[in-house]
Parts: sequence; structure tokens; C-alpha cells
Amino acid sequence: CFLPCLPGTLLALRTGVRERYHIEGSICDDWLVMACCGPCGLCQLSRELSHRK
Repeated sequence: CFLPCLPGTLLALRTGVRERYHIEGSICDDWLVMACCGPCGLCQLSRELSHRK
């Protein structure tokens, strides 16, 4: 329940998905997206996971 509230959790999730599916980018890109527009980053993550299933 409180896992998304912990610092770095969503960044780690996004980085893990990017590495698992060999999506181009870096941890710096992941941090920038999650720091500047977290809801947009979560939408991207959700769409990517839905597409891969």
C-alpha cells in the first residue's frame, strides 16, 4: 500500500521494466521523467506493460 510512497521505488520499477524488455534509455532518463512528471511516467509504464502481456 505504501510502497509507491518510498523514495526511489517508482524509479527502480521503471528502470527494471526498461532493462527487462531492452528498452533504450538510462537511469538518468528514468529519474528525469519520474521527477518532472511522475503521472506521465506511470502512464508510460502501464502502457508498456499492457502492450508486452
